[in-house]
Order: sequence, then structure tokens, then C-alpha cells
Amino acid sequence: MDLINTEEIRIFLDTVNKVLNSNTFILKTKANYLDLDIAQKEIKAFLMSKDFREGLMTQSKEHGWTNYHYYDKKDGNKLKPNERCRFVKNQFNLTFEPIPKKKCGAYLRLMLMGDDPLGIFLSPYQKGVSKEEAVRVARTFLNCLLEKQQYRLFKLNTDFGYTHEELRGTKDICYFSGGMSSDAATLIVREDNTAFMILTNGTD
Repeated sequence: MDLINTEEIRIFLDTVNKVLNSNTFILKTKANYLDLDIAQKEIKAFLMSKDFREGLMTQSKEHGWTNYHYYDKKDGNKLKPNERCRFVKNQFNLTFEPIPKKKCGAYLRLMLMGDDPLGIFLSPYQKGVSKEEAVRVARTFLNCLLEKQQYRLFKLNTDFGYTHEELRGTKDICYFSGGMSSDAATLIVREDNTAFMILTNGTD
């Protein structure tokens, strides 16, 4: 599956980007569906791997974002990865918060409506879509990802990654904004152990 070029997925991502003012990523990996301890180890290994970094780099170019790249004037103005990107800390603890099955749809809808009562998914420019549209977009997106399989949804802590606040005063580049932003990491795990990580970093 070509994730961001699949229509149902692209519509979800583009809507989240507009609502949260985010650069939203969706990355594919593997995680154990039945054993949470194994899944946590697998996702931690993924975050620390070159696959995670390259996934962000590749998908940012596919979106037309160049904040993780630079144009090398010495090499025909080619777009190259910025080696100062620091996405993941060397040491971190990773926690999984399971979202009850009955609340999974509502959780995804909050990304699209931007009126999260917990203050995570907020629309800084009041661009949230209606509940009816959010239901349709989230359901279509989820059905596309799941391919008729059972799934589990988890909210991950985001302090595995550096924030702009933490790197202030340096020339290093990171993903999460920090502060009063919509920084979030969401994991959807299918029963075939295929996992999808959704990252948001919305801010004003």
C-alpha cells in the first residue's frame, strides 16, 4: 500500500494537517498484536532505527515539505537530507496507553474536529470539520488501513522525540513542537501485526 498516495489516507492526513496546522506523518512497521510487551520493544526499536528516520525524510519530500532537507548548490542544487535532523533521543521510555475499542473512532475524529477536551488535538485557527465529516473521513481512513482486520489503537508518549523548545539555541532540527502544541503519536496495530504510526505536531 502506497500510504500517502492512497486517496482515503491522503484525505485524512490533509484534513488533519489543515485542522491542527500540522505536518502529519503515517509510517508503517510491525508490532505484536497480542503481546503488548513485545510490541513496545518492537516500536522502540523502530523509533531508533534508520527506517524511522528515512520514513520521515522520504514522506516529507512526498508531501512537498523540505524542512528536513537542503538544496546543495555545490551539487547541481540537488535536494539532500539535512544531517542536523534529531528526531529521536538516545535514551527514552516508551509507554502505550490503550484506547478502548468503543472510543477509537472518537479519538481519530478529535484530530479532525480540533476540539479535544483534553487539549491535545486543538485547531489553532478554528478549522475543525463538522462531526459528520469527521465521522466519514475517519471511518473511510480506518477501513482502508485495516483491510477488514481486527485492530488495537494506542496513544504513545511523545518524549521519545526532541522538541523545538529542547533544541532552542541550536541549529538542530526535530519533529515535535513542544509547549502548547498538538504533539501526538498514535499507533494502530492490526491482527496480522502490521502497525501504522501517526505523528502530529500542530501548533500556531
